[in-house]
Amino acid sequence: MLRQARRVSWILTADDLGALLLKAQMIKTQQPLFNKRLRKNRQLCSIQITDDRPEVVYSRDVDFSH
Repeated sequence: MLRQARRVSWILTADDLGALLLKAQMIKTQQPLFNKRLRKNRQLCSIQITDDRPEVVYSRDVDFSH
């Protein structure tokens, strides 16, 4: 990643909260290659309850026809 960096820039914010909000917004709009945590997830998901326990499942893993 360091070899691919061409420049470093910064934006002054009033406090830590402003910096975190700006960071989250920039990650969602720019979709950086190495920062996957805050990217938009475009997969459909649902909540499945099995044995009285809720679980998040993705549409590719579940057959919703029954």
